[in-house]
Amino acid sequence: VLPAGSRTCVRRPSSWGRRRAQAGVRDRAPRRAMAFPATATAGADMNLGADLGHLSHDNDLTMKIMKKRQEEMARRTKLLDPRTRQFGVNHTALDEQVAQKRAAKFAQMEEERILAANMAAQEQVLQTIEAMKNETQRARQKEHIDYSLANHHKQTRREYNLSDPKEYTSAYMTLPEDQLGPCSMSRFQGEEVDAAKKKKVQQETADALKRQIQEKKDREQAERDFDRFHAEKMAQANAMRGHCELATAQEMKEDKMAEVEENLALAAARRMRNEAKAQRERDEAMQHAHSVANSDRMNERHDYMVGNTGKLLKGEYKRLTLEEEQDVYNTNAHLLLEKKAQRQALAAENVRESQIAATCAAVLGSVELEREKQQRERAAKLVKENQAIAAAKREKDIKEKIAYRAFEHIETA
Repeated sequence: VLPAGSRTCVRRPSSWGRRRAQAGVRDRAPRRAMAFPATATAGADMNLGADLGHLSHDNDLTMKIMKKRQEEMARRTKLLDPRTRQFGVNHTALDEQVAQKRAAKFAQMEEERILAANMAAQEQVLQTIEAMKNETQRARQKEHIDYSLANHHKQTRREYNLSDPKEYTSAYMTLPEDQLGPCSMSRFQGEEVDAAKKKKVQQETADALKRQIQEKKDREQAERDFDRFHAEKMAQANAMRGHCELATAQEMKEDKMAEVEENLALAAARRMRNEAKAQRERDEAMQHAHSVANSDRMNERHDYMVGNTGKLLKGEYKRLTLEEEQDVYNTNAHLLLEKKAQRQALAAENVRESQIAATCAAVLGSVELEREKQQRERAAKLVKENQAIAAAKREKDIKEKIAYRAFEHIETA
């Protein structure tokens, strides 16, 4: 055990870190449990969770959050199923989807085929109707042409008499040709002009023209008087409008001055409020700084504090107490001694195992040498037996050969 006042470079991991980790796990466990309260199953309805009560006024945001949670739960459910995770979606569901898509495709193709057939039938009907209209129009045109060829001639035209060269000499000749004189101009009866009557007509025409001229002058003068009257009225209206605009501008100026004065008063009041607010904030900041500087936390009067729940307050933790620090050092020392003893025991075990291994290797080597020796002896014995058998076989072969070549019977056995 180390002395209480000693300082070493030993690390400070201790039960404090483990306690904090365990406390953190305990603190976070309820939040993780509440993370997906409305998505117990992948197909459940998205009901508002207890942790989203403060967002109940925003329906779109809550629905988006619940949808994300449902998708996450479906993904987790899929990952928890080894078959689905490794081999994908069930083939039965996929087959149903493929069958539905194929049926939808066939239905669309059938609908397009029916639509094409209807369009072809409509096109054929329209072409037939157009052909009938063209035939009717062509027949009507042919009838018109035939009627014109049969009944319309130049003699039946209304202007034919005007173009007849014999019409003038036969209808409008007043005197015989020998009395017309050397000129081509004809003078007809009743063409003489009365001078008094002509002068009277000219005088009446002159009087009518004078009356027309006077009426035109009177009308122009009336129009000028009318325009002058309306111009005077317009000038009076413009003068009145100018006075009204001046009065309006003066009133607007006075209103703007009053508004400026009111704005200046409001700005002064606002400036005073801002100055009072700034002074109050400065006083609060100074008071806060004084309270923070003289607080137990900044002066570190306590190593740490425990809350009402029996847990350490994270914001108030400074360091371990001397007893806890000494406990850390003692724990570290015990751990070091235990590790050292374990290393020594492991080294002794390794030496013992190496000795056993060497002994086993020596025994196995002796056994292997003896096996090889016996194998060599068996091989030498086998060679000797083979040589004896071979020698006996050679002698037998020689005897058989001699007996085969001899003229007399010789026993070879």
